[in-house]
Amino acid sequence: MSLQVQRLSKRFGGLAAVDEVSFDALSGAVTAVIGPNGAGKTTVLNLVSGVFASDGGSVFLDGVEISLQPAWQRARHGLARTFQTPQLFEGMTVLETVMIGAHMQAKAGLLSVLARLPKVRKEEESLRLRAEEALDYIGISPTQWQRIALELPYGLQRKVEIARAVAMQATTFLLDEPAAGLNRSETSALSDLFLKLRADGKCVILIEHNMEMVMRISDHVVVMNFGRKIAEGRPYEVQANAAVVEAYLGVEEEEC
Repeated sequence: MSLQVQRLSKRFGGLAAVDEVSFDALSGAVTAVIGPNGAGKTTVLNLVSGVFASDGGSVFLDGVEISLQPAWQRARHGLARTFQTPQLFEGMTVLETVMIGAHMQAKAGLLSVLARLPKVRKEEESLRLRAEEALDYIGISPTQWQRIALELPYGLQRKVEIARAVAMQATTFLLDEPAAGLNRSETSALSDLFLKLRADGKCVILIEHNMEMVMRISDHVVVMNFGRKIAEGRPYEVQANAAVVEAYLGVEEEEC
């Protein structure tokens, strides 16, 4: 088991954005968190990744509680997060961007880096190699590595973010609407990438509005509405759940 969320809660003023939500996400599986706009899905990822502090509940990663750890420490434990809009840096190449992920596991201290000690140069070369391996794994051609990441097509920017997570040796991927803004071909390529991560034993948790994608690649689906979990199960099970249908489509009021 990779990630356990237990009775996670978050309030913003009088609004219960997340109300005692619990679910498990397994290694070697894709878990989708779905629901209408405003259901609390992104807030859940923010709580799990440490972007927000929770008001209650617990998060466990591979059996270790990480609920009180800051985001950077959770990342060092193997938890990677992407956002609805790619978080890339101005002026940095694709390779440099992915090397940032590799640096999450670097051992050299600041003074060693500034002094450019031999061990630092050796580690830097190792991190570069890891970044290149991550780019190969994700399927980004070497012809793209020296391009400015923010100048790439949107679909490739998404892949660069995931390559950065691979370079940081993530075991659990939190992906917030990864297919947003992508065409059908790009979405299909991204779906295949998630299936590859799953086959390699990674835990993939995604928020996604593309139901065709969700139903094709997910092993487990968690459905939220108004901050609460209203259903979970296999894709075909949640498709047939009356509460899920009502949350997405509403119900007609009976005539008097």
